[in-house]
Amino acid sequence: MMKWLLSSIDKLPSLSVYQGYISEIENNICRNPVLSIELCKSLSEGICKTILTDKGVSIPDNFPNLVSTTLSHLNVDNHPDAGHIKELSKRLGGVLHYIATIRNDCNYASHGQDIEHKPVSSDLALFVVHTTNAILGFILHFYIVTGDYQCGERIRYEDYQEFNDYLDELYESNMGKIISFSRALFDQDIDAYKEEFLEYQRIEYERLQDTL
Repeated sequence: MMKWLLSSIDKLPSLSVYQGYISEIENNICRNPVLSIELCKSLSEGICKTILTDKGVSIPDNFPNLVSTTLSHLNVDNHPDAGHIKELSKRLGGVLHYIATIRNDCNYASHGQDIEHKPVSSDLALFVVHTTNAILGFILHFYIVTGDYQCGERIRYEDYQEFNDYLDELYESNMGKIISFSRALFDQDIDAYKEEFLEYQRIEYERLQDTL
């Protein structure tokens, strides 16, 4: 159901912690719609905070500003459709704002409710889930395809498996197979790791150009 979002998470393995959120969201659409909606908001908060922290951007105090700030910091200036993407980003912020309003109006799933409280329908939960999938899928898609995740102040080792394999193969004659060179370099000298990655990108770019 949230396939677009999951496909992006597959490309950034460090975000796999959010797969549990997604599973609970989908499982509770009919069983507990309020919980499903609440988890959609929590998932949105988590992903947005992670991206902003990676980029060294201060975390806004409230949810609407958190989402709009994340959208505004997507690095799409050089994208051929930058104008349309930025305009859609502005409008998407308002949609997630309204999802937060729905969640507040329905009361939190963890709070007690009056016996005459009108329950949330699974139809509304389904709409919120698909909307959340589209918006977060949008955010992570452009965070990845523009290479923005590679430019942050904070990077995570597991998101660079292809590069890690390249480093290990390159230096295994010196290190042997007892220890992973890429893991050791990442843990002990993150700046050197980033420099190696930039060189790797340069080599891959030149290789691509030679094939054109």
